[in-house]
Amino acid sequence: MLDGNYQHRLDDKGRLTVPSEFRYELGRRFYITRGHDQCLYVLKEEHYKALSATIARAVLTSVLPRDGSRYEDMGPLIMDPFERPSDPLISVRAMFNDYVRVLQRHFFGDSFEVNLDNQGRIFIPESLRRYAGIDKDVVIVGVGDRLELWSPEKWDEEMTSSVEKLRLAIEGMGLHR
Repeated sequence: MLDGNYQHRLDDKGRLTVPSEFRYELGRRFYITRGHDQCLYVLKEEHYKALSATIARAVLTSVLPRDGSRYEDMGPLIMDPFERPSDPLISVRAMFNDYVRVLQRHFFGDSFEVNLDNQGRIFIPESLRRYAGIDKDVVIVGVGDRLELWSPEKWDEEMTSSVEKLRLAIEGMGLHR
């Protein structure tokens, strides 16, 4: 389980030292991609592949045919996110769906496989640093099955603005008194 948070700095080459507490859990190879709320997700390889497959299935099964009905009876069309669907019309329809394109661009378009170097560092591509507003300082947050990387400013904003969401989540789970 990945938990806790740390503040580190990028070096001049855009590399981030991953806290030693997280290295064993992540392994040597993992993925970094855009996350929600202008943070970055660092995902273990198996989590990235499972999420990729889920997105691929959701994309293929949520696209509407011309008559407005849903592809309810298709079942799992695609298990491997890199496998091609059997019906090319599904891919064509997905390609012309605004929401599908946005999801694919944000998740797949800015995903990078990264490897820890011998000093426990990873390179964060410029496009991802720009998306997350990360310049030098990085807040590294363990959130169970992934890490989130934040600019300190955005992290502070998120913590301040999410107090009400936290209260509602706690109430919704029945954890309040």
